[in-house]
Amino acid sequence: MITLPHSANQKIPVKRFLAAWIIWAEQLYNCSTWEGFHFPFNWKKEKLATIVGDGRLSGLDAMVRFLAHPAARNTMQISDDFLAVNAEWLNRCYDALSPSSRDVSGAVLTDRSIDLWNAIPEQEKNNILIETAQLASEFFESMCGIEEVDSEEENISQPASYAPDSSTTSFGSSLGWVQKFVEMVDCDPFVPHYRCKPIVAKVGRGWGHRLSTYFWPTPVCGLSFTTAALSPHIATLQHLANKVLAHTPWSSVDQGLAVKSAMGVFQWGRVLRSAPTPDQVRAAMEMAIHCSSALPAPPMNSTWTKLAAFSTEHLTHPQVIWDSRVATAVICRLERLFIYDGLTTVPYGSPEIPHNLGPMQVGRGGTRPRKLKLNWTNAYGRWSALYAASEFVRTVRDYLNANPTVYSKFSSQAPWTLREVEQVLFMDGY
Repeated sequence: MITLPHSANQKIPVKRFLAAWIIWAEQLYNCSTWEGFHFPFNWKKEKLATIVGDGRLSGLDAMVRFLAHPAARNTMQISDDFLAVNAEWLNRCYDALSPSSRDVSGAVLTDRSIDLWNAIPEQEKNNILIETAQLASEFFESMCGIEEVDSEEENISQPASYAPDSSTTSFGSSLGWVQKFVEMVDCDPFVPHYRCKPIVAKVGRGWGHRLSTYFWPTPVCGLSFTTAALSPHIATLQHLANKVLAHTPWSSVDQGLAVKSAMGVFQWGRVLRSAPTPDQVRAAMEMAIHCSSALPAPPMNSTWTKLAAFSTEHLTHPQVIWDSRVATAVICRLERLFIYDGLTTVPYGSPEIPHNLGPMQVGRGGTRPRKLKLNWTNAYGRWSALYAASEFVRTVRDYLNANPTVYSKFSSQAPWTLREVEQVLFMDGY
């Protein structure tokens, strides 16, 4: 057990502590070699809410506070006493990297810690990681609240002025819009933010770096957590989508599964809503797959684009989630490129810019919504806009895959998926 001497000697299971260590190393330090990670203490005496609010949640002290009893979370937990009582599991180091890029005191795991984790069966490891991320995420939400992906079901937001952090690079006029777009994203420096505060000190560049920093809804819920949380729902939706593809009616069991999985997706996306009807789910799938539905009034907003995207991931022409964050990333960057090239209108119908591609000026949080200058088609509530957006993002995906050595992923040599491209754009559009 890990003992917290400043929390009335509270005991934390070592497995839980190690799971949190791995999550913090991967999500807040972009470090995949957790075994040798030198974790800076970043000990602070402030309240935890102040530490999180200032974007200083990456230190070992903040991590341990998340594991402590609620009454002890405003107490600094890392000290010489903490290290002494947990010497079996942790060693001190003096070369951990601080946010200001200088060597500071920190901790490294002992061989016994590493051996203990490596001896755990893989499925149990996954379960511990998911549970730990969920607990930490729930605490984030209870302390800070959640800024939803979109709030369009209740509020149409008013655009605000926005000044991008970097200027538009001078791309040659001979390049296509997709290539310009991909290169712009690739060369722009990026650091992930939570509640408008950076969550890591290291600024990086490139599509691979951006993908590795993805999280939702809180910084401890990264790519692996998202995959684990969504996989059961996606598997069910794709099974049902195959029946839609073949124009096969759903049984009563299918209808129940459709509603359950749709609600799972909506709850994951924090777009809380009443349970949909089976006909609504079926109609949305038919629109996503066949671009038409015999059922009345197929629903459409960014909530339903999530269902459309997950149910078509496995098909030849998958749909993209077109929420305010993804749309902001695409539309604002394209507008900068258009204006830089001297255009005064959106070049609809030109190669790579499909008709009906447009913004979702409905979300709030971060730097959204943003003022636009050109004559964009409003994408809110339009299936035609989702088709156009998906076409554009699929072209981006194909360009990335045509240039694998330039736009590689950090952890995999596999081709980019539409979902991964969308995850990069989701982080970019905040």
